[in-house]
Amino acid sequence: MTILKPSEQDYVRKVFKLLAEEVKISFFSQQPESQAGRETRQILEELAGMSDRVELRSYLFDEHKPEAAAFSIDKLPATVIEAKKDYGIRFFGIPAGYLVSSLIEDIVQVSKGVSELSEVSKEKLKQINSDLNLQVFVSATSPYCPALVNIAHRMAIENDQISAHMIDIKEFPHLAMRYHVSDVPFTVVNNKISVEGALDEKDYVDRVLQAFHRI
Repeated sequence: MTILKPSEQDYVRKVFKLLAEEVKISFFSQQPESQAGRETRQILEELAGMSDRVELRSYLFDEHKPEAAAFSIDKLPATVIEAKKDYGIRFFGIPAGYLVSSLIEDIVQVSKGVSELSEVSKEKLKQINSDLNLQVFVSATSPYCPALVNIAHRMAIENDQISAHMIDIKEFPHLAMRYHVSDVPFTVVNNKISVEGALDEKDYVDRVLQAFHRI
């Protein structure tokens, strides 16, 4: 059973022909593999099979601790997307449903190595001169989540000080409770300040910068 419909597979293959650089996907799970791990693996294997420029590497957390530590993996299942460099882009949980589009777009953007944010946003993000982590809490059933995930991940591509993690609330409900996530998408900045709602690029960048200057 495949995740994408035949027409969607054809579209992804066409998009992946435009990949500028080879993309490496590192997938971390555990043994025995959970249902979430199996579902994530299936999605990643399907996408990686659509281009010879996408390489999937699978790791067992307990058997590959150095690799997990190198990517700061502390939750499973976890997916890292990188090309020439690691931009700090992470998917924790299952990138299923609407979130598959985020995964596809990230593969393309990381391959290009450019954020394609607006020039105004790029200039504003120069203000971030120390480590900034964005945890974007999402649900696979929300159509509003993928766009925000991609904005956050593009911000990570634009500025090396920024890392951006997608957090699947279904797989990590304890984190949603810890940060009082009332609805998705919901962003937590450096574990301290929340940014709520599905914002456009300009408003999201502004809200994240406001949080950064308050920390």
